[in-house]
Amino acid sequence: MVIPGHGRNADEADVVEHRDMITIIRDRIDAMIKKGMTLPQINRAAPTSDYDGRYGTMSGVWTTDMFVEAAYRTTTVDDPESLLTRFMTSSHFRREVDASKWNPRPCKPA
Repeated sequence: MVIPGHGRNADEADVVEHRDMITIIRDRIDAMIKKGMTLPQINRAAPTSDYDGRYGTMSGVWTTDMFVEAAYRTTTVDDPESLLTRFMTSSHFRREVDASKWNPRPCKPA
């Protein structure tokens, strides 16, 4: 059971559905980038449209357009020193019993 700071409680199936939604939208945006589409073109193509009814919003602190932009920016990151793959997803992380492996480093300016 996931009890968020706001919104409804979620179970494992909800978390899996949300993860799948993020993966599908990320893949759509990545395919659009590979076709040479810009962020405004991707927004107009509405890669989230079939999820907007459940997850989308055009107002508030985290809008659908902000989500698309974050996915776009994350997908286009190229930092081989910090990233093991083209971009990181939650599957790249695992829970540790303590903070002994926690070693954050600041990003280097381009």
